[in-house]
Amino acid sequence: MGDIMILEISLLIFAAASVAVVMLKDLLHAVIVMAAADAVLAFVFFLLGAPDIAMTQVAVTAGLTTIIFLVAIGKTRRMEEHEGGAGKVHADAGLKTVKAAKGGKA
Repeated sequence: MGDIMILEISLLIFAAASVAVVMLKDLLHAVIVMAAADAVLAFVFFLLGAPDIAMTQVAVTAGLTTIIFLVAIGKTRRMEEHEGGAGKVHADAGLKTVKAAKGGKA
């Protein structure tokens, strides 16, 4: 009875984390929550009696895939919505505009 309850709670945590990954706007936060969801899924596989699948799940999805996503996010420029409704602008462009307005070098 206790094992079934732990399994059900783990699956609920996994489902909630999966929904959170889709709903999050910040990619870095989404990747971190995705890694946590993958770790919970590995725990579910372990509870179901498949330790080999659990180890593979941790190594590949919670480990390697997370690192690949983090590197990809780090190598891209961040785009944010402009508050004035003029579309998307680079986060760096806004900083340069503020510096130029204050008399600093852009």
